[in-house]
Amino acid sequence: MDGIQQIREHRGEDGIIIWELNEVKRLLKAADKRKDGIAVWIAILAGLRRSEIARLKWEDVSDAYIIIRKSKTGVKRQVPLSDALAKRLKKEVRKNGRAESCPGRKTSIAGIRRRGE
Repeated sequence: MDGIQQIREHRGEDGIIIWELNEVKRLLKAADKRKDGIAVWIAILAGLRRSEIARLKWEDVSDAYIIIRKSKTGVKRQVPLSDALAKRLKKEVRKNGRAESCPGRKTSIAGIRRRGE
């Protein structure tokens, strides 16, 4: 992303990359400057996959959770919203409305498309 320094890679004992809180905050701040920045928020704060974010519609979002209707494993699930993500989603609604939930639209909440569309 433009305007953000590369995040340093920290690995835990198991080899998994760990981000420090200040790095996550910098990334989210940079994401807010992008049209599709809400996708970054959802990915980081809810742990959704790109394909799940691309399929996400406003009717899948409540004040407390996100419903994933079609996941990689094929299992429908509910993902709880953190307070920060719930607040950011409400800001997105105030800014852009819920137009993405109109039938027939191929864009998701985040305005990104699934691969091949």
